[in-house]
Amino acid sequence: MNFLSLNIRGTKVSGKASWVQKLNLDHRINFLCIQETHCLDETCLNPRSLWGNQRFQFEFSPSTGREGRSGGITSIWDPFFFSLSNLIKTTHYLITSGLINGVDSPCNILNLYAPQDQHAKQLVWDEITSHLSNTQGLWILLGDFNEVREPCERKNSVFNATSSQVFNDFIHQCELIEYTKNGHRFTYVADNGIKKSRINRILVSPSFMNTWPTAALTTLPRSLSDHRPLILSTSTLDFGPPPFRFFNSWLSKPGINEIIINTLNTGHYFGRLDQILSAKLKNLKAILKTWIRSQSSLENEEQTALTNQMITLDSIIDFWEYTDDELTLWTETKEQLQALEHSKTLDLHQKSKAKWVKSGDENTAYFHSFINSRLTKNRIQGLNINGHWFVDPPSIRQDALEFFTEKFTEPMQVRPQIVCQGLKTLSPVDANLLTAQFTLAEITKAVWDCGSDKAPGPDGFNFGFIKQY
Repeated sequence: MNFLSLNIRGTKVSGKASWVQKLNLDHRINFLCIQETHCLDETCLNPRSLWGNQRFQFEFSPSTGREGRSGGITSIWDPFFFSLSNLIKTTHYLITSGLINGVDSPCNILNLYAPQDQHAKQLVWDEITSHLSNTQGLWILLGDFNEVREPCERKNSVFNATSSQVFNDFIHQCELIEYTKNGHRFTYVADNGIKKSRINRILVSPSFMNTWPTAALTTLPRSLSDHRPLILSTSTLDFGPPPFRFFNSWLSKPGINEIIINTLNTGHYFGRLDQILSAKLKNLKAILKTWIRSQSSLENEEQTALTNQMITLDSIIDFWEYTDDELTLWTETKEQLQALEHSKTLDLHQKSKAKWVKSGDENTAYFHSFINSRLTKNRIQGLNINGHWFVDPPSIRQDALEFFTEKFTEPMQVRPQIVCQGLKTLSPVDANLLTAQFTLAEITKAVWDCGSDKAPGPDGFNFGFIKQY
């Protein structure tokens, strides 16, 4: 599902409709939010010219003011990806609620053009807060908020600290969050290039981000409007298979110890010691991937069987008391289910890297949100290459390869020697200590001082594995 939000500053201006249509087709937009259409009625809107094909549905809120020169909102979407079930329409926002194809939870999409007046803006924040608290499901707010969150989001214009604080309070009260924005810094730039601000943005609920933690938010060039288009793409970019990661919970699974020891002690390897170790770990990773897939499948089947067994036992308690055997079976089944859930919680804890949370904490909702926020912050959604924004994995991989190849290439074949007479130097004993081999005791102490969840390199094996084997 790809969203596009744009303050178009009038749809009647020549070239703007074809510009928006090209954005839709180039970025495969499924839901379009337009602000400031400057249209008093649907007859002058012509949504097909904005969308680009015949398969669409739309909702419209007319503009106001003299000759309709203020506001006007329209939302256009592909009915194959989004089916409308409810609509709320006001002068300043348009809420379309429904189901996104493939998503169980309902989604509420709020297209906003906030007023300039501070009091009127406060009323809009209060109305939206009420909608968010009374309507279940995922939430996404797109549009022109006519407000910034901090002074650095304005340049060459007056920053209103009070209004900004009210806006931040609204965001925090509604528990709204933002994806990391890629591309341009400001979303509004006056035609003369002097006034700049970030008044256009996309806010989402935690449940929305948990559903699409790897979504990419990108600011495109402003072209025919003084506002830049915002695109939120929930489509996952394929950078290849995910890297291997060893989880400490595997050490408690039956059979893991024999698999690791047998794999490390068998096979024929040649080369330096580090090459032999690398080859052994590579072979072990392939075997562990196959083993954990099989193990996970068995655990899922076991969890389903245990859950069904608990449902059966729970259904008979309304009619008679448990016998001793039934009570024992209920207790054992519950303990086995808790053990399976605890194993999954340990993996979530290791993924989240939440240092201050104890390993026994089973607040999985916290871990999920922590993991997703890390994914959103650390994921490379695109690169600015020679002034152009690229999101396709082949271009990103090639540019990263060229960048690091240049950094690790020796620019000077022969470097000059430094000759300094009379400088203080280390004694021969101290100098030898700097180049001496590390002792086994030093290496052991360094390894055991590291946290077991941390990985020393990109091979995915953490210190917990190293300490064990």
